[in-house]
Amino acid sequence: MQGAPCACLSPSQGVTAPGGQKNPRHTHKMKEGHPPLPDREHAVAWIREQMETYGLSVEDLQAHGCFDAPPPPAGPTYMSADGQHWDGNGDMPDWLQRAVNAGQSIEHFRIG
Repeated sequence: MQGAPCACLSPSQGVTAPGGQKNPRHTHKMKEGHPPLPDREHAVAWIREQMETYGLSVEDLQAHGCFDAPPPPAGPTYMSADGQHWDGNGDMPDWLQRAVNAGQSIEHFRIG
C-alpha cells in the first residue's frame, strides 16, 4: 500500500495550508505515519511544520495524550550501616523503625 499524502495536500491545488493558502515550505508526503526522512533533524522539522500548519502547540498535544506523563519524582532513600535500603514508600522497615525508636533521626540514614 502506498503512503497516504499528508492531510495538507489538496489534489487540485497542490500543497496547501488550512484555508487553502499555499504552503511553500511543504515538501513531503507522509509515509504510513512516519516522517519523510529517517534522520532526527528532518523529523523535528517535519513535526514543527505540522504543528505550524495546524496551529498546534505542545500543550495541545499534551492535552490529547501525545506524551507520557513524567515519572513521579524519586523520594528519599535511606540506608543502614549494613547496606539495607528503604525508598520511603510503604511501611518503615524494622531496622529503621528500631533506630528511630532508639532516638536516632531518620535523616541520619538518608542518602538521597
